[in-house]
Amino acid sequence: MRILKNLIITYVLLSSFFHICAQTPELDSLQNSLSQRTVDNIEKVDLLLQISLKSNRYDLNKTYEYSQAAFDIADSIGYINGQAQALRMIAEYYMRRPGNDKDTALVILNDALDIQHGADDGVGIGRIYRSMGTCYFFLNKFPEALDYSYRSLELLEKSGLNEEVANVSTNIGSMHLMQRNFDQALDYYLRALGVFEELAQPYKIGVCTFNIADVYLTLGNSEKAEEYLAIAMPILKELNLVTMLPSGLNSYGRISLMQGEYTQALEYFKKALEQNESMEILPSKCDNLIGLTETHLTMGQYSRAKKYGEEALELAKSVNIVERRRQILELMSQVYAGLGKFKEAYEIHTTFKSLSDSLFNELNIKKITGLEYQYEFEKEKEMLILKQKEKDVLQQSKIERELILRNSFIAGFILLLLFGVVLFKNLVEKRKANKKLEAINKSKDDIFAVISHDLRSPVGNIKAFIDLIISSPNQYDQKETMMVLAKLGAQSTTVYNILENLLVWAKSQRKGTALNLEEQPVQNVIFENVNLLQEKLKEKQIQIENEVDESLTMSFDHTLISTVVRNVLANAIKFSKDGGKILIHAVSIDQGVKVSISDHGVGMDAQTLEGLFDQSSYNSSSGTHEERGSGLGLKLCKDFVEMHGGSIWMESKEGQGSTCHFTLNRLE
Repeated sequence: MRILKNLIITYVLLSSFFHICAQTPELDSLQNSLSQRTVDNIEKVDLLLQISLKSNRYDLNKTYEYSQAAFDIADSIGYINGQAQALRMIAEYYMRRPGNDKDTALVILNDALDIQHGADDGVGIGRIYRSMGTCYFFLNKFPEALDYSYRSLELLEKSGLNEEVANVSTNIGSMHLMQRNFDQALDYYLRALGVFEELAQPYKIGVCTFNIADVYLTLGNSEKAEEYLAIAMPILKELNLVTMLPSGLNSYGRISLMQGEYTQALEYFKKALEQNESMEILPSKCDNLIGLTETHLTMGQYSRAKKYGEEALELAKSVNIVERRRQILELMSQVYAGLGKFKEAYEIHTTFKSLSDSLFNELNIKKITGLEYQYEFEKEKEMLILKQKEKDVLQQSKIERELILRNSFIAGFILLLLFGVVLFKNLVEKRKANKKLEAINKSKDDIFAVISHDLRSPVGNIKAFIDLIISSPNQYDQKETMMVLAKLGAQSTTVYNILENLLVWAKSQRKGTALNLEEQPVQNVIFENVNLLQEKLKEKQIQIENEVDESLTMSFDHTLISTVVRNVLANAIKFSKDGGKILIHAVSIDQGVKVSISDHGVGMDAQTLEGLFDQSSYNSSSGTHEERGSGLGLKLCKDFVEMHGGSIWMESKEGQGSTCHFTLNRLE
């Protein structure tokens, strides 16, 4: 998971040895002082330990050399504190160098602790405990890691060493984060941040706030995540921490996606991808591709989502990150479903479920393993007590068997409980799906009921007019016949508009419908629909004032947006009074364009305005000439505008008229 990646970076940077490149002059100064010391004494040992500490971030081999030299001198002069801290630094070398030397580091740290107890120095013991916590963390033994880190925190707090207390607090926060204890993680990160701000240490402030932002992002709190990221990113840029900057851009992309700012999200993910490709940070690059896939999927751009998803899946396989593969498979299943390739979608979903089950089992194993680590840790303490009291070996064996039996029972109970939770969750999800299906079916029933009612009147009128003409063909002169035909035409137009909306609605309900984006003048789609509704305009003697600039262009699906304009304009005509005026206005905005259509008709009250775009109701009001509609038009408008990343809303005052606004975002 993405947290783990950032966490490991942060943990290594914020653990026992947390110094930045600005300290290189200080390191040079310490080395010059060392060259002037010819006598082996306590001061020389302390100086060697300081150099070892400063070298830890730049050259691990130098850390080992200076630590070993410090230990040799401390041993020769009987300086106990120097021996213990030198061993601690040697253990840090084994802990941090590539390879499987963590167990060796742990043995050395236990030796250092035994020696340090002889000096009765709380600060020295606290530092060794901190290193032991770090070592257990690298060994994935989180109960022991937390235990020693808490011990270190207690001792260092008593000493008043605020910076070291903050470093340990950061370590504890990272340990809680690994176990998904987000509240505890935030608590300790914020404690550490307060100290770093007091000490005015920008590097630590930057990395700590970055970590806090990541936690809030995982919790779904985009506002808090953005707040802390805004603090972290300028600092990281100023310090030129280029390897962390793509992760920050990716976080901004996730925030924009959560807030519905899809175009902005795409920009952030693409910038992060460019930087990661130049530095070849493959796991982070995979995160960027996942973000691009999810954003295009959310926008209904399935072909682009498929392209990025396939690239992300190949990369996840190459770096062998199972959690990312699981994420991508889930997204790709939805992409193929959106493309109408249901067989492929089902096959991918099956692979996703299999991988999810595997990860779920792995998580359970880790939880049980955590209990076993805790058990082993308690057992070690108990054995020490038994040795001190010289208890019988047989009694010890009996206690161990009882503990094993008890913990096995607990583990079995936990597994049974988890199994029950999974079954319950599946049942709840099934019920939710059934309720959603029932709601969809009810919605369709309502639509057809309304349309049947609204079609009956105009179709009945058409039939009556036709019967009248057939029954008395010679009774009416040409003028009267033309009047009847005009009424037939008006009724036919009403039927046609209802059926046209129904057809467009039916097409929009089919999954896999992709936008056919074309760059085109906005004025064209306005003129097209004004001409289409010309008969209705003439009937009510309504004037159109078109203030749309002919140079204003936008990329949109012509069919869908034409439906939007036609329905909004027809609505304005419907509720306009005879001799009225309709104003059409369009302007360019940051994200795309904003179109406004205003009438000076009857307007509407607040209650009607509130339920205007409600997808659950399909009520329709009569116009000023008793015109009827299906109530489907504005719902279609809302769906089609949102497919373009925009929004639609109505402003109205009863008796004064209404203005319908809608925006279209520029999509790629």
